[in-house]
Amino acid sequence: MQLILIGFMGSGKTTIARKVAHHYHCDWIDLDRYIMQEQQMTINEIFAEKGQAAFRQMEFEALQTLIQHDGIIATGGGVVDDAQTRHLLEQSHIPIFFLNGSYEAHWRRVSRNDRRPLVNQLGHDGLRELYHKRRPKYYRLADYTIFFQHKTPNMMLAEIDTQLPRIQKKLANKH
Repeated sequence: MQLILIGFMGSGKTTIARKVAHHYHCDWIDLDRYIMQEQQMTINEIFAEKGQAAFRQMEFEALQTLIQHDGIIATGGGVVDDAQTRHLLEQSHIPIFFLNGSYEAHWRRVSRNDRRPLVNQLGHDGLRELYHKRRPKYYRLADYTIFFQHKTPNMMLAEIDTQLPRIQKKLANKH
C-alpha cells in the first residue's frame, strides 16, 4: 500500500496520513520529520543554517528513498517548489491526494505555529501569495483533490477509501 499526501501547510497531511495508515494497517511517515531526524536539526535550523535550496535537495533525496517502500507519505507544503521533486512524484505511479482548502482556512491553522519558517518569514500576505503560487502545482500533481473544510478526518479517510481503488486502477492502466 502506497499513497502520497500533498497540500499547503496546515492542510492536515500528517493527521490524515496517520489515520489512513491505521485504517490500512501500514506504516506512515511525515517527510519533514524524517528530514529532521536525518539531519538532527529542526526545519527552522536547516533553513537558517543551510538555506531553502539545501532543504529542497534534502527533501528530494528523502522522497527518492521513501517512495521505494510501502506506506503513506505526508509531504511538506513546499514539496512542489522543486522541479526535480515534482518530476519524481509524477513518475512514481503512487496515488497522490491533494488536501485543499481556502487560504484563510490554512492561515487559521498555521498562523500561531512558530515552527514554520515560512509563516514567520512571510506573514499573512506573503503566505497568501505563496499559497496561490503553489496551488496550480498541487492540482497538476494530484490524482484526486479533497477539500478539507467542513470535513472531519474520518470523512476525509472515507473519501480516500472510496477513491483509492479507482485511482490505483487508472495508474495501473498507464503502464
